[in-house]
Order: sequence, then C-alpha cells, then structure tokens
Amino acid sequence: MAAGALILGFAALPMASRLSELDPQAEDQGTLQVRKLIWSGALAVFLDSPVTGNGPGSFQILYPAHRNPDYSILGVSHNTLHAHCEYLEILVDLGVTGLLLWGAVIFFALKRLKFASPLSAGAFAGLAAMLAEGLVSVHLRWPPTAWLFAFLAAVFLSGENDPERPGRIRFLWAAALIASGVFLALGFMNHYLPSMRASRLIFTGKDIYLNRTESAMQAAYNAAGQWQNTGNPGALEASLEAWSNAVVFADSAVNCSRLGTETYPPDLGGWYALGSAHLTRYMLMEPPVTAMRAALEHSGMDPGYTPGELSAELASGMDAYGTLVTMAPNYAEVHNNLALGYSNMGLPGEALESLYRAYLLHGHRRNDYYDQATSLLPLAPGSVPGLTLVFHHRVRGIDPSASGVRLDVQTGEIERTASFCFASIPGGKDSLSAPFIDILRSELSADIAELYSKVVEEAPVANIAGPWESGETGSLSPREMLQTINGQHVLMAFPGGCFPGQFPVDSAYYVHPSVVLMENGMEADLFQGVMDIYLLQLLIDRDIDGSYTLFMSRRFRDNVSGEALERLNALRDALGGSRTALRNEVAMPWMSGSLPGVLSDTLQALQLSDSLNPLWHEMELELCFLAVSSYWWDQQIFASSQNQYLLERLFACRDALMAMNPDFWQSRVTSSTERVFSRIANMVTPPGERILKELQNDLVSGSARASH
Repeated sequence: MAAGALILGFAALPMASRLSELDPQAEDQGTLQVRKLIWSGALAVFLDSPVTGNGPGSFQILYPAHRNPDYSILGVSHNTLHAHCEYLEILVDLGVTGLLLWGAVIFFALKRLKFASPLSAGAFAGLAAMLAEGLVSVHLRWPPTAWLFAFLAAVFLSGENDPERPGRIRFLWAAALIASGVFLALGFMNHYLPSMRASRLIFTGKDIYLNRTESAMQAAYNAAGQWQNTGNPGALEASLEAWSNAVVFADSAVNCSRLGTETYPPDLGGWYALGSAHLTRYMLMEPPVTAMRAALEHSGMDPGYTPGELSAELASGMDAYGTLVTMAPNYAEVHNNLALGYSNMGLPGEALESLYRAYLLHGHRRNDYYDQATSLLPLAPGSVPGLTLVFHHRVRGIDPSASGVRLDVQTGEIERTASFCFASIPGGKDSLSAPFIDILRSELSADIAELYSKVVEEAPVANIAGPWESGETGSLSPREMLQTINGQHVLMAFPGGCFPGQFPVDSAYYVHPSVVLMENGMEADLFQGVMDIYLLQLLIDRDIDGSYTLFMSRRFRDNVSGEALERLNALRDALGGSRTALRNEVAMPWMSGSLPGVLSDTLQALQLSDSLNPLWHEMELELCFLAVSSYWWDQQIFASSQNQYLLERLFACRDALMAMNPDFWQSRVTSSTERVFSRIANMVTPPGERILKELQNDLVSGSARASH
C-alpha cells in the first residue's frame, strides 16, 4: 500500500498545473470559482437521490434546477454538460453505491500493486495520473480517454506476478476481464457509434448550416432595407441572392438535424437543433421583415406557401422542442425558443408563459427575456406569467445598499410596477400581492424584502386618468398642474410601456398642457414644463407604436383580443404622435389637434400677430428640434415628408431670429438646441447624435439649410 501511495504521489506530479486550479489563493486566475458553482449544484442534485443516484447521464438534465441563479455572471455556461469532477458525477449518476464500488476497485488494485512487474507499475502510474485528473474533469467519459484507461488497466493486471495465486484463478480473472471487455464493446457498438454519427450530423446541421442560414438571412435583411430606402438595384440583387442561399442552408440544417435525431434519439442537442432549424426555415417561408417581403414580391419570388404548409412547419419545430422538454424540462434556451414558436403562431399568452420559464432558468439573458415580454404583454394584458416576469425583473434591479434619493426612486419603481400589474386583471391586487411578495423574499435579504413587501401591500391599483376624470386637478396652480400631468406621463413611460390598456384615451387629456400654457400667457418657464411632457409623449408614442405593429402583423392579427386592439387605436388617436401620423399616411410629423400640433399652430399664429417677438420662433425651434431628435433615438421610423417639414421650420425659425436679433440669435439657437440635448441624454444613438450635432452646427453657424 505504501508503494501504491508513492506511485500515486509521483503520478500526480504531471497533473500539478491542473490541480493548481483548486488553489483558493489562485481563485481569480484559475477556474475554481466556476467549478465551485458547478460543484455546489452537483451536490444538490446528488442529495436528491444519494443512495443509488439519478441514473447515468442525468447531470445535464437535472443541474439547471439546482444551479446558482447568478451563474452566468460568474462565468458558467447556460448549458453545463458535466460536473467537472468525475467523482461528483459518479455520485450524481450512481449515488454512494456507485462511488463505493468505484473505490473498492481502486482499493483492491492497490493491494495487488506489491506483486506488479515494472511494466505493470508504470501502467498503474498512468492510471493514477488519470484518476488525479478526474478531480477537475470528467475525461474518463470521453471514449478515447476511457479506452486508454482500459488499456492501462489491462496492462497492469496482465503483468501481475503473484506466486501465491494459482494459474487457474488467474485464468478466471482473465476470462472475466475478456467477458467484461466483450460486454463493453457491445455497449460501445450499440450506443457510442450511433451517438458519434448523430453528433456529426447535429454539428453539421446546427453549427454549420443553421449558422450559415442566420448569417445569410441577416445579410438579406440588410440589403433589402438598403434597397427599400435607396432603390439601389444592386442591393436588391444582393438581398435575393443571400435569401436564396439561406433557403438552401435551412433545408440542409433541417435534414441533417432530423437525421441526427433518427440516428440517436437520446441526444438532447439533436432535438434542440431540429426545433431551431424548423423555426428558422419558417421565417424563410414567412419573412418577418417588411423590406424582405417587398423585395421578394417585387422580384416575383414571393414564397407563396399555404397556411397549412406554414402551420405544418411551425408544428414540426414545436414538436421537436416538445420532445426535448419531455426529456429535459430545464434544457437551456428551449423555453425561449418555445416562446418564439408561440409568437409565430400568434399566441402571446403561451409565449409569455414560456418566457417566464426561461427567465427563471437562464440568467444570462434575462434582460432580453424582459424586453420580449414587455413587447408581448400589450397583446395579452391579462397574462399572469407576463405580469410576474415584469415585476420580477424590477425586483432584480433593486440595489440593497441604496439609501436616500436612490432608495426613494427604487421604492417608487416597485410601487408603480405593482400598481400597473394590479390594474391589468380583475382582482389583481388580491391575486398578485402574495406571489409578488414571495419573489421579494426569494431575491432579497429578509429586512430589505420586508421593506418592499409593505410597498407592495400598500400599492394602489393604477388609475392614471382618475384625478383628471374626477376634476381633482382643477384647483391646482399652472405649475402644479403641469407637474401632476408630468408625473402621470412618467408613469405611462416608465414602466408603463407594456401597460397601454391602463392609459387615458381622451385626447383632451394629452392636449391639456398646451391649454395651461396658452391660458397663462405662453410663459417661458411653463413652456419648458410642456416640453418635458412632450418628451414623455414621444416615448409613449414609440412604445405604443411597437405594440400596434405587433397587433397588425399577420401572426397576431387574427389571434389577439379585438377589445385590446380597439383601445390601443383609441390611445394612438388620442395621443396623435409622430408614428401614428406615419401609419395613417399623414405628411405632418404629428396629428392635427395633438399636443405638438396645437403648440405648432399657436406659435405660428403668434409669429404673425406678434411678429417682433423672437420668443415664438425660439419656442417653435425647440419644439421642432425635439421632434426631429426622436427620429434618431433607436429605430429610424419616419417619413421623408415629416423630416422635411421639421427641417423647413427649424431653418425658418433660425432665419427669423437672425433677422430680429443679429447680435443674440446664436445664443438663442444654441440654448434651445442644448436644452433638447440635455433632455435626450442617453436616449439617442451615437450615429444619431452625430447627425443632430451637425444639424445644430448648421443652425448656429448660419449655414443654409442642408439635408439631414
């Protein structure tokens, strides 16, 4: 035994660099932090069935339910295949029973080491090194390493020189080893070879053809968008060529993935690849991008699939994911892809349910899941999983160390989110308060959770228009009135973007800030308050336009609530924003009778009746500069006529200020545009900011109008 220990010690020397990863002092440099996270989850899986384990290959399936929710922040993959420790994985698969049997084999091998020949001792040293490596990996589960281990074991046992053991017993041991080898070989032929063939097919389908499909689709979208904006025939040709390539790649991805699942059905990755391939091919059959559809129709290449064919393709993808969920309910990413499938089927409620499941399981993409949920929730405003996801995400954004103003801000965010959720379903406060408080307790320390639990318990059911409809605001001063309306608009913009069903649909409500301004002599200070409200209306207009676009898409148009769509249209008409004007094919950058429309008409009338007052030109310049800035916040959604009108008014106001105030016009233009930049800080894209800065420079420098 002493000799065996000595050999083990020397054999571990070549593994020193690997074993150094377990040094706590080198945690920042090595992988101990990641392994500790995986090992803690593996122990939790083992404790579920400690005696006999959970069965071979169960780690990948069971681990996601036991891992630290912050695993992605700490560097762990969302799809962890193994425990990164052979002995932990044995415990997970076979329990204490399996580990004891494994240990017994090693124990008896050590006992026979004293009879080993030099060749056998060398073979045992190799085995010892591989056993040491098993502390930080599961390399014995890879066939080449496993066969090497078996070969070294055979050399070790065949070189044994025990004079006390008769030849007949040696023969029996040899026969037993040969029989075991034959048994293992049969298992190898039955499982390993099919799994290797399947892995090759799946890799080809997913990592080669599916990746090529997605790259070609993106290239086609970009080229189609360029063609739509410029009419460039070269861009049209490029988009069609990329699209044709994508179709070929997608067919190959589906075929390879299907063959992979048929070759070796237990491979989880095969079902994931097959579902993804079908959903991607569906997007080629039913292009989701308007510019791409237009390019195909223009060229006579419209796919023209029947509703039945489209449904069959979607169903094939969903069936593949369904098989995967049955085999591994917590498999990474499958629930997000199920949400995509349900969205393509026009089922927002089911999509939100899958998204929340993904949100709970896969921390590395929670922001993405939240963004998807907020876009879908207006289509299914009563979805409890969707409402819960939105609240849960707000809770995860809480800073437990916050104090003072920051604490007040966080408290307000939690209260507002809870209020909107309560208002979204009948009896919402009664049914949602308890699960919301459970989320707080699961995510926060006891004292912090108790603080916010009281906030949830005391949060009212949202009723933004209540004070307006009841006339409670009538006694307020002009500034107080604007502050109240501003606060209500803040509720609608943050976090109300996914709760348009709770917004007022009375156009007089949205126009009222201009009424307050006009009734009080168009005071400059009040005008700034109105501009703050207009900024929020631009944000609300952007959010509800996103909901409207989804409502009107072919996938949702016939599957969502007509009542929800009717209310959304009433809200769009009441707000009368830039994107509503665009969808209604109105050339102006706003609807007539909207807040900016009334302000623009009033200021232009004052410019005629009070032509020597530069304030009216300065105010309109600021209004138009804020409006044009919104075209560059994220997506550039505007009509050329809208942009041209705003540019014409900007330069007309600038020219009027130049004529009236030759010495001070530049400071007036600079002040107006800088106030806009201050309002939109962190909202405009970098390219958009450069364009707006160029526009500002042209205005301030006195240059003639240029195209922007």
